[in-house]
Amino acid sequence: MRLTNDPEINKQIGAQLKPALKKSPDLEHRIAEAFWAVLSRPVREEEWDLFRACLEGRNHRPDAGLQQMVWVLPNSPEFRFRH
Repeated sequence: MRLTNDPEINKQIGAQLKPALKKSPDLEHRIAEAFWAVLSRPVREEEWDLFRACLEGRNHRPDAGLQQMVWVLPNSPEFRFRH
Protein backbone atom coordinates (compact mmCIF):
# COMPACT_ATOMS: atom_id res chain seq x y z
CA MET A 1 0.00 0.00 0.00
CA ARG A 2 2.84 2.39 0.67
CA LEU A 3 4.00 2.27 -2.96
CA THR A 4 0.49 3.05 -4.16
CA ASN A 5 -0.15 5.94 -1.79
CA ASP A 6 3.21 7.51 -1.04
CA PRO A 7 3.54 10.74 -3.04
CA GLU A 8 7.31 10.86 -2.50
CA ILE A 9 7.86 7.40 -3.99
CA ASN A 10 5.63 8.20 -6.95
CA LYS A 11 7.45 11.50 -7.43
CA GLN A 12 10.83 9.73 -7.47
CA ILE A 13 9.64 7.21 -10.07
CA GLY A 14 8.21 9.96 -12.26
CA ALA A 15 11.24 12.22 -11.86
CA GLN A 16 13.37 9.82 -13.88
CA LEU A 17 10.93 8.25 -16.28
CA LYS A 18 8.83 11.26 -17.28
CA PRO A 19 11.71 13.33 -18.75
CA ALA A 20 12.89 10.31 -20.75
CA LEU A 21 9.39 9.75 -22.13
CA LYS A 22 9.04 13.41 -23.10
CA LYS A 23 11.99 12.97 -25.46
CA SER A 24 10.20 10.21 -27.35
CA PRO A 25 8.99 11.33 -30.77
CA ASP A 26 5.37 10.17 -30.45
CA LEU A 27 2.74 8.42 -28.34
CA GLU A 28 3.63 4.95 -29.58
CA HIS A 29 7.25 5.31 -28.51
CA ARG A 30 6.29 6.80 -25.15
CA ILE A 31 3.97 3.94 -24.36
CA ALA A 32 6.45 1.29 -25.50
CA GLU A 33 9.32 2.88 -23.55
CA ALA A 34 7.23 3.12 -20.39
CA PHE A 35 6.30 -0.56 -20.56
CA TRP A 36 9.87 -1.66 -21.16
CA ALA A 37 11.20 0.60 -18.39
CA VAL A 38 8.66 -0.44 -15.77
CA LEU A 39 7.43 -3.92 -16.67
CA SER A 40 10.36 -5.14 -18.82
CA ARG A 41 8.07 -6.35 -21.57
CA PRO A 42 6.36 -5.16 -24.74
CA VAL A 43 2.88 -3.66 -24.69
CA ARG A 44 0.06 -6.14 -25.28
CA GLU A 45 -2.46 -5.38 -27.99
CA GLU A 46 -5.31 -4.51 -25.62
CA GLU A 47 -3.01 -2.24 -23.61
CA TRP A 48 -2.15 -0.17 -26.69
CA ASP A 49 -5.76 0.93 -27.02
CA LEU A 50 -6.10 1.81 -23.34
CA PHE A 51 -2.89 3.81 -23.11
CA ARG A 52 -3.41 5.56 -26.44
CA ALA A 53 -6.86 6.66 -25.33
CA CYS A 54 -5.50 7.82 -21.99
CA LEU A 55 -2.74 9.95 -23.52
CA GLU A 56 -4.81 11.25 -26.43
CA GLY A 57 -7.54 12.26 -24.00
CA ARG A 58 -5.02 14.49 -22.27
CA ASN A 59 -3.60 16.23 -25.34
CA HIS A 60 -4.43 19.56 -23.72
CA ARG A 61 -2.28 18.54 -20.71
CA PRO A 62 0.34 16.08 -21.98
CA ASP A 63 2.36 16.19 -18.75
CA ALA A 64 -0.69 15.03 -16.81
CA GLY A 65 -1.14 12.09 -19.17
CA LEU A 66 2.49 11.05 -18.82
CA GLN A 67 2.32 11.42 -15.05
CA GLN A 68 -0.72 9.18 -14.92
CA MET A 69 0.96 6.53 -17.07
CA VAL A 70 4.11 6.72 -14.94
CA TRP A 71 1.96 6.24 -11.82
CA VAL A 72 -0.24 3.44 -13.19
CA LEU A 73 2.46 1.04 -14.38
CA PRO A 74 4.48 0.70 -11.14
CA ASN A 75 1.25 0.48 -9.17
CA SER A 76 -0.11 -2.35 -11.28
CA PRO A 77 -0.42 -5.81 -9.71
CA GLU A 78 1.96 -7.13 -12.35
CA PHE A 79 4.74 -4.81 -11.19
CA ARG A 80 4.12 -5.28 -7.48
CA PHE A 81 4.11 -9.07 -7.63
CA ARG A 82 6.86 -9.59 -10.22
CA HIS A 83 9.50 -7.18 -8.94
